[in-house]
Amino acid sequence: MIKVKGFVSNGKSDTIATVEAGKGVGTTAEKDFRDVRIETYEGGLSLSREHLKAAFTWFSEVGKANGK
Repeated sequence: MIKVKGFVSNGKSDTIATVEAGKGVGTTAEKDFRDVRIETYEGGLSLSREHLKAAFTWFSEVGKANGK
């Protein structure tokens, strides 16, 4: 998994998947993944469209860097 990127996104007011928990997941993932990006957004437990787009863009950079 060393070549795989990870993206962690949490809402600042999320009481279920807290920002602190997200940072913990990110820190743990950094041990096994090539690169981990941790982001937060305003709001609670929901899908951030902005972060979803950012994640897809960021992940697609791997293919471009590898000529795919």
